[in-house]
Amino acid sequence: MKQRTIVSDPRGLAHLTALGIVVATERVLGLDGRSPAPGGLYLPETLVSPDAAVARLEQFGVRVVHEQESGAIDRAGAKRSDLPPAARMSA
Repeated sequence: MKQRTIVSDPRGLAHLTALGIVVATERVLGLDGRSPAPGGLYLPETLVSPDAAVARLEQFGVRVVHEQESGAIDRAGAKRSDLPPAARMSA
């Protein structure tokens, strides 16, 4: 089965990149409601669960669409055709 995930930020790629930094920093400093991460070296994807990261990005207006061969449905139930044209481009 063919699957892909489309992430679309109406404010652009620079904004999306900054949000990734915000989400990781919130986790490191404990600003996400959990205790701060212990000292050490981390990769962002090891600090924040995918579900928590997607939920936080969606709070900032980012659209995340999970697509399978049968069609695309985002977490809010919107169809892929509802996305801006740049986000619908095929890989």
